[in-house]
Order: sequence, then structure tokens, then C-alpha cells
Amino acid sequence: MALRDGLQADHADESRLRRILDNVVAFVGTLTPEGMLTEANATAIKSAALTRDDVIGKPFPDTYWWNYSPEVQQQLRDAIRGAAAGEIVRYDVDVRVADDRFITIDFQIAPLFDDAGGVIELTASAMEITERKSVEKTLRDSEERLRLALEAGEFGDWALDVGSDQARRSLRHDQIFGYDELLSEWSFKRFLDHVVEDDRDSVKTGFEAAIRTSAPWVFDCRIRRADGAIRWITARGKPTFDESGNVSRLIGVVADITERKAVEESLRESEARLRLALDGAQLGIFHYDVADDRVTWDDRTRWLFGARDEEDGFPVARMIELVHPEDRQAVHQEVARALDPNRSGTYRIEHRIATAEGSARWIAVHGRTEFSGSGKERKPIYTHGTVREITARKVAEEALAISAERLRLALDVGFMGVWDWNMESEEVEWSDHCYTLAGYSVGEVVPSYEAWRSRVHPEDLPAVDDCLEKARRSRKIYTETYRFLHPDGNVIHVLARGQFFYDEEGRPIRMIGVVDDISELRDAQARANLSERRLQSVYANAPVGLAYYDRDLRFRAINQALADINGYPVEAHIGKTPREVDEHLGAFIEPLLRPVIETGEQRKDLELHEPAGTRGPDEHWWLVSYDPARDISGTIVGINASVQDITDIKTAEAQRELLLGELNHRVRNSLATIQAMASHTMRNSSSMEIFNETFTGRLHAIASAHEILTGTQQGRAGLAELIRKQVGPYAAVDGKDVRLEGPPVILSPTSAHALGLIFHELATNAAKYGALSCEAGRVDILWKVIQESGRNLAEIRWVEQGGPSVTAPRHTGFGSQLIETTLSHSLGGKADLRYDAHGFNATLKVPVEADYG
Repeated sequence: MALRDGLQADHADESRLRRILDNVVAFVGTLTPEGMLTEANATAIKSAALTRDDVIGKPFPDTYWWNYSPEVQQQLRDAIRGAAAGEIVRYDVDVRVADDRFITIDFQIAPLFDDAGGVIELTASAMEITERKSVEKTLRDSEERLRLALEAGEFGDWALDVGSDQARRSLRHDQIFGYDELLSEWSFKRFLDHVVEDDRDSVKTGFEAAIRTSAPWVFDCRIRRADGAIRWITARGKPTFDESGNVSRLIGVVADITERKAVEESLRESEARLRLALDGAQLGIFHYDVADDRVTWDDRTRWLFGARDEEDGFPVARMIELVHPEDRQAVHQEVARALDPNRSGTYRIEHRIATAEGSARWIAVHGRTEFSGSGKERKPIYTHGTVREITARKVAEEALAISAERLRLALDVGFMGVWDWNMESEEVEWSDHCYTLAGYSVGEVVPSYEAWRSRVHPEDLPAVDDCLEKARRSRKIYTETYRFLHPDGNVIHVLARGQFFYDEEGRPIRMIGVVDDISELRDAQARANLSERRLQSVYANAPVGLAYYDRDLRFRAINQALADINGYPVEAHIGKTPREVDEHLGAFIEPLLRPVIETGEQRKDLELHEPAGTRGPDEHWWLVSYDPARDISGTIVGINASVQDITDIKTAEAQRELLLGELNHRVRNSLATIQAMASHTMRNSSSMEIFNETFTGRLHAIASAHEILTGTQQGRAGLAELIRKQVGPYAAVDGKDVRLEGPPVILSPTSAHALGLIFHELATNAAKYGALSCEAGRVDILWKVIQESGRNLAEIRWVEQGGPSVTAPRHTGFGSQLIETTLSHSLGGKADLRYDAHGFNATLKVPVEADYG
């Protein structure tokens, strides 16, 4: 009876133990020392969606929890062997549960001993720690990110114990305050000792408020480092609390923001100057967000577009609606091109706005689109740019267009042929005179490059083609003389000049030019000058000049446009007053600048007149605006200035009248010169062939000198270049035939034309009769600058040697007359011609300008 009661009690205890184990959340089980699972709680079995039959009596490493990985199974077998040997083995491991999910457990396997100390059973237990592991990993990641953030941002961290006023810091914290090593102690009081006195009260007040209100402590202040340097810092602190809810510590970071403070101050000044500069230049700005299809602009742009005051942040289509109806299509196409990822993104157009009064306002819009990505992924992000009114300029251009039409009529009257070649469509337009010069009846053929080329003399074709190709590649003016061979055998000599025009990719798309008959001496020089004036009459809108002066009227900033207007490089202005840059410039504008500094009043749209001879030979008109520049406190610190050249508008009509007057004057002078030259050449020529050769060479000499002059910005020529141009066709200049030696000398247009003819005569004479007519001959051309009677003269020596013996001619030829007459009467110089036995030599004295070098 007692035995039965004991068995029943044991069974009851076992049953109660099983129920307890089955309700345990963690895994609990027993194993044989060989690793056979003999028992497991229901929680562990259900977690893997198993039954007892799936696991009980099976090797524990082969069960569902472990058999997903041979490495995990081997690790468990090693743990079982260790426990069987009497060890307690514990480690973290991932096990598989239902739906092939994995959890992390804290796993332990321990031995169960009998009374003799032998291992009779193993107990296994586990607790899920997946969430704890995740938190631990997150914490480690967070701490690592914090460390990297502090290092990347050069922050120093700190923690201040409020009760003891002692702080724990990082090394970077103490380095910010000027210490190379971490100090042994730090406190809020020590921190305040470093704070600049003017900032201490606000810092202390903020600290006390943070303690009192438990609010974050945030401030910027100046400190004096250990080395005495003043720096700006930013500090951020956050309170932590004890068990009673009182603030026990402040933890936070500190960083040196001196550079940021300097940048912020510079940015404020830059933005103020930009706004004043935009106002002074009367420029508006706009911004287009492509993704949002949203246009924003400032007040000036809104006014220029004639938009209502409340309009802002609208689609680009609305902006196009404000454009004059006749210009909308062009604006729409330009917008599309600016947003095209395959283009540069430049937006540049001039168009009209219809005002409420019914008139048209012209504006110039310049912008640029920024893109993201590359290749097929490249797409527009936003477009920003400026808007400026150009109505006055357009009115002037219309007036110039009338002048251009009058010029065209003048060309027709002068029997000059004009062509216009569209290289994209291959369409060519000829004036009537082009047909005539090429030997066609007007309308006989369809104008084309081939129709023109077929009438060029075969002997001249290679040179003509080469000259045309060189002009296209170099983007220089095309200039060439050649012959037309007419079907009836008649040959005429022509002078052709033209210019290529290019698209944005640099491809030639158009060529415009003129051709003139020079075989019958049809005022070739006058027509060349007329062509040059025609090109110069197309005036572009002068760029706006901008400058910033300090209170002492010294240039602190200036753009290239204004530097060009003043006539000095940008670097020649910086740090100097206008008077120090140029006496006349200072006298002209400093009286206008000083009242702006003294009164603070804006001076806008002043029209200034600079008479010819003030700072240069030309008359100028300027539209200027001066605006006082103020700092944040409102103190005047300088002046923003804008300068716009309105000379074109003021002098357009006068220039048109001068154009026709200059045309008539040059035609008369050129005809007189060429007729006189023709007459002298005819009298000294024994045949028409000799006349043609001599006269054509002299015409080429005039054209070469003119070509040198027109190729320079000042219209002046260098002596060495002129000699090479005239003598080069007859000998190797700077080689064994001809030696040049002398300093740089600049010639006026009159001197260049005259000396061009003289050196042509000397070269042809040497090639026919003198030193250049034989292999052993040579010519030395030497010059220097001397002073005689208060004048600067270029003394030029022409010395021939190694050629045939020469004797003085019995009669003075045209060449000698040309040299002596031209120098004495036209230039006020002298000529000394000598026919020595060893060779001809000449000494020429020619006046040059004071700034000859």
C-alpha cells in the first residue's frame, strides 16, 4: 500500500513537472550522454511546428532545429561531448523554427550526475535572445555612427555632472579650446573662463535655464583659446535625470564654427552686393524648376513681363503666354532647346512683350539649364538666368538697318557684286553684278558655288580653293584676287572678299561676300573700304559694366566689360581710386561718386558725355547708376556702379551721315591715287604686258598693306610685317637672301600704304636687275629709331651686295620718283638712293609715332 502510494505520488510529481515545463516559454529538454533526445517541452516542439514523435528518441543534432547547417550540427555535437565529460557548455546560436524562420537563442547543455559522480543524463535549455541581439547590434551600429559623425564633423563630446561641476570630454573637445592633450579636469567654470567676456552672461543664463527648465542648451559664442586666438564655437547640450526626476547631467557636443561664421558674413555681404548690382544694372532674375514646372522671378522680371503683382510660381506655359504673339513660337522652341539633354542647356533669346499700353517692350533673356545624370539618364533639373530690357537698343538697330539698306544701294551704284551662300541648303543668291562679272547674263544660270567656280581661270583655281579653305578653318575674312575666264575668251581680274558664319557647333553655315572688277581700275580700294565699313556698321549691344567701390572710392571689384570701357586690365583697377587708374577717368567720375557716400542717395540713369579727346580719340555717351552699398546695420560701406555704353543710340544718326561722307571721300582719294599710279606706270611701260604686270604688282602692294592694317585692332601696321609681306614673294626673308634687323616699329595707315609701295618697287627692281636676280646676291634691310628736329624717325637702310654691278640710270624712273616723292611730300621724310659698284643701296627716313615700340 505504501509502495503504491509512493508510485502514485511520483507520477503526480512527474505530471506536475511536465505541465510546468510545457508552459515554459524557453526550450527545456533532456538527452542521453550520447546525445539522444529523451524529453522536450511543448513550447520548443510547437515553435518548430513538430510533434513529439518527430524529435523524441532521435539524435538531438539531427532534429529540425539544427539540421539546416552541418557547421551548427557539429558545434552541438562538440557541446554534447563536453557535457558528457562533465562540463557545462553555453553559447549563442541561430536555430530554425516554423516556416523556415530563424531565431537566436542563448543555449546551455549541462551534465546530471548520480550519487557516484557519474554523468547519467544531460539537460538542455535555451532562451530566445533575438530581440536582445538586434538591440545590441543596433546599439553598436549607433555608437559607431556617432563616433564617425563626431570625427567627420570634428565635434568634441562632453558630459557635465551638475552636482560636482566636473566634465568628461573627448580629446577633440580640449583641442577646440587650444590644448594638445586631454586635461586632467574640466568644469563649467573653466569653460566660462574661456568664453569672451561680452558673451559670458548670455551663455551663463542659457545654462541656468537649461538646468531650471530641463530644456536643451543651445548657443553660439566666442572663446579665447589657450594660445590667445579668438574662435567661434557652437555647443549643444541635453539634460539627463536622476531617479527623482532632477537634472543630474548635461551631455552634448561642441564644434569650432569660425569658418562657417566667416562664410555666413561673406554670404550676407555677397547677396547684398548682388542685389544692388542687379538693381544698378537693371537686371531681373528668374528660376524654373523643371520637375515641378514652376517659374519664380523677382519684381523686376515680373514688371518686364507685364505680369500681375500676385503672379509667382506658375507653369512655363504661362510665361510664354505673356510673350508677344508673333514671338511665342520662337520662345517655345528656345525653351525646348534649353531643356534638351542632348544640348548645352544655354537659353538665349530676344523677344517682345506686349505692354498694357499697346506698345511692345523688347527684352533679352539669358539663362542656363543644369542637368543631372549622364548619357541616357541625363535630364534637366532647373533653369536660371537674367532678364534685361533692350528696347532702346532695338530702336537703334532698326535705324542701323535703314543705314545698311542705304549701304546696299551704294554698293549697287558702285557696280559691286554681292553673294550670299547658304551652305546648309546649298542655295546661293547673286546680285546682278555677280552674273555680269562671271560672264553670265542675269538669270542665265541658277546661282551656285560650282557655277561661280566654273568661270574662275583654271590657273587660279588651286590658289582660290586653298584661300577659301584657309578662311573657313581660321574664321578670318576671305580675301583673294583672281581671274574670270568668260566664254568669249575675255579675261577680267577681280578682287573678292567674304566672311563665313558658323552655328553653335562651329560648322560653317553661311558665307556672305562681295566681288569687284579691278581689271578696269574700278575703284578697288574704295570698295574694299566700303566693305570694311559695312561690317563695322553692325553694332552689337554694349555689355553692362559693373564695379564696387569702398568708402574711399577704391575699386574692390570690377567686371571685364567695365575694365574694357576704362581701357585698363581688371588687375590695374583693384585697390586704386579712379584717379589713380587714370587722371581723366578720376576727374570724370569721382565728383559723381562722392555725394553717394556723403548723402546715401541713389543716383540712377545719369547720362554722361565724354567728348572726343578726353581719354581717347572718340566721343562716348554713358548711362550710369550709382547705388550706396550698406552693411547689415545700414551703414554705407561702398558704392555699386553700373555703366552702359549708349553711344550707339546717341550717335547712330550722325554715324549714318558720316558713313556716306566717308564713302564719297575715300572713293575720290582712292581713284585719284590709282589713276595717278596708272598714268605713271603707262608712261614707263613699253608694252601692255609690262604695264599689266607692273600695275597689278603695285595694286597688290596697296592691298597687302591694307590687309595688314585691317587685320589689327588699331588700324596700324608693324614695319617688319610690312617688309615681309612685300619682299617675301621675291626672296626668302630671314634666310640667306634677305636679312631683317631692327626694333619693333609701328606705322600709321598713311605710312604703311606708302612704304608698302616703296618696298614693292625696291624688291621688284632687285629681283629684275639687282642682288636678288642671281644666286650669290643678298639684301640687308636694317632700321633703327632716331630723333631729328624733335621728331621720331625710322631710319631704314636697304643694302644690296653680291649682285651685278650697277650704275646710276641716265633718267629718273617712276620707281625713283615714287620713293622720293612719296617720302618727301606724303610723309615728310627723306630718301637717299645710291648706285654703288658693289650694289644698290637706299636710306629712307620715315616719321613714326611717339609710342613706336
